[in-house]
Amino acid sequence: MKKKMIIVLSILVISAAVPVHAGTPVKPPYNIILISWDGVQRNHLNELLAAGKLPNLKALGAEGKMIPVEVTTHQTDTKAGHTQMLTGYKPETTGVYNNAKFNAIPEGLSLFERFESQFGAEGIVTIALTGKDGHIGSSPAGPCKGKLKKRKTKKMCPAEPWNLVKNHLDVWDGDKQRDASEVGPAALNYLRKFSGSPFFFFLHFSDPDHNGHRYGENSDQYSNGIITCDKWLGDVKRELAELGISDRTLIYVTSDHGFDEGLRSHKNAPYVWLATNDKRIKADAADQMDIAPTILERDGIPPETMSPKMPGKTLF
Repeated sequence: MKKKMIIVLSILVISAAVPVHAGTPVKPPYNIILISWDGVQRNHLNELLAAGKLPNLKALGAEGKMIPVEVTTHQTDTKAGHTQMLTGYKPETTGVYNNAKFNAIPEGLSLFERFESQFGAEGIVTIALTGKDGHIGSSPAGPCKGKLKKRKTKKMCPAEPWNLVKNHLDVWDGDKQRDASEVGPAALNYLRKFSGSPFFFFLHFSDPDHNGHRYGENSDQYSNGIITCDKWLGDVKRELAELGISDRTLIYVTSDHGFDEGLRSHKNAPYVWLATNDKRIKADAADQMDIAPTILERDGIPPETMSPKMPGKTLF
């Protein structure tokens, strides 16, 4: 009996000495902010950068990297672009093919849920703040809205992509049509509120896309929408500095799709971009589906362990 007790005690001592999740960080090494400037064409962005009109984006890229990104596996629109940006999966997995063919993203696939699963509900704050009431919304199945009202094949529309995912976030501030004058201040308030906790924050600005549809890609209004996004990027960076969390916060700025040259549409607009202060980024180009696994890997979550298998690669 004495020998058995010694063996049991030895096992308990060894177990106590080895963490249950050996090799897994107790908390995220970095706060992460993923910002979408909706509908920003890469060439137009580069023209504004060359003209010195996007100083904050330029500075962000100088801290880390700025690279071209291409959309290759889905139509170039809001629903499909943001779904891939925030999950890393192709439409065959998410069910979100375009603005007209979609369903609710299955639970468990989003970055929000990956972070919650890895670090626990108390280990990280997940936040989504958006500037559109549709396409990046969470409405349940029901009567079709907007352009989808004209569909002859169905009288009802499925749930919006984020209908199921939103239930797993600490903050879902979406389903509202608003420009940067509302989204920007709300973003700063969330940073102040949650600066004491690790967080993953998705921030969406709709201004470029709305102005592009209304006035065209080559319009001053489209340019001004992008310049407005840059102004708020600067405000976000200054707020992080004032809160004392700049050194442990990574920012990734990108777009869901580009814009058709000189037009008011984005039917064939796969050329986007990524700017970040992440110094580990080594790649000189990327596919949109590479963004999600890169973010996971950067915060200590191995994307190769994800199920289903993620089709993209990390950019390190």
